[in-house]
Amino acid sequence: HVPPRVLRTVAMCLQSALDRRQLANFAWRLSDVVEPLARLAAVEHNREGLGAGGALDQLMRAVAMASYNPFAAEPAQLKHCIWALVLLASTPANLHRLSETSVHRDDRLFS
Repeated sequence: HVPPRVLRTVAMCLQSALDRRQLANFAWRLSDVVEPLARLAAVEHNREGLGAGGALDQLMRAVAMASYNPFAAEPAQLKHCIWALVLLASTPANLHRLSETSVHRDDRLFS
């Protein structure tokens, strides 16, 4: 079981990678974050914390970015994003969060 603050930090690292900005003086890349996030999501006890920490929104952004721009993510990265989304959606709270998630065209990933 990973503490919620650590799961929030992982979600923030994904957001940082998508926004192409540094977090903790490190330039995160999608490839740095999505596989570890998917591995964390594979552990049932981590799913609620990842969802509450913002991972769902950021994973949706990553998938949207890849669908808008095929060069935005490698197939393996996209596979990890989708797998993590499927795992996170297995809890009722995260499924509800996912139903309320939207990605807007004015998001930075579309610019």
